[in-house]
Amino acid sequence: MSESFVRGFEAPEPLTGPVEAVTVFEVFEHLTNPTEEMKKLSAITSFLIFSTHPVPEHGQQIPFYTRKGLELLAKEFGCEFATNGAALDVLSRKQVSPDFFSEPQPQPPVPRWRFWAKQESKPRVSRASLTMQDHDFIVKNGARK
Repeated sequence: MSESFVRGFEAPEPLTGPVEAVTVFEVFEHLTNPTEEMKKLSAITSFLIFSTHPVPEHGQQIPFYTRKGLELLAKEFGCEFATNGAALDVLSRKQVSPDFFSEPQPQPPVPRWRFWAKQESKPRVSRASLTMQDHDFIVKNGARK
């Protein structure tokens, strides 16, 4: 990769692996030879998570990434292509779970009885409410300003 804006961030050559997954965000549209870079990546991993935003203008970004183009790239490297349709994509030699792009579900709240059970082991101190006493004081003496 010889892009002038990323000097100093290059991976060591040759890439070594295997690694379980590689993430590449906002990089593909800057590659001058994405097939060559994909060869290097596919040599070390079978699971690539990436994002790309094709921009139909001239300049630093190369706007040829379409769904069909990415499917062809995946096929060339024996991968399955999956996308969330919003610029997050996966190339994988293994089947991608249909839930891969789903939003994480919030954890259920901890039942309150767990907190109450912990509190019961401590001695409880019962105190009378001071609400009426405070009310009477304010009525008798007036509220301070």
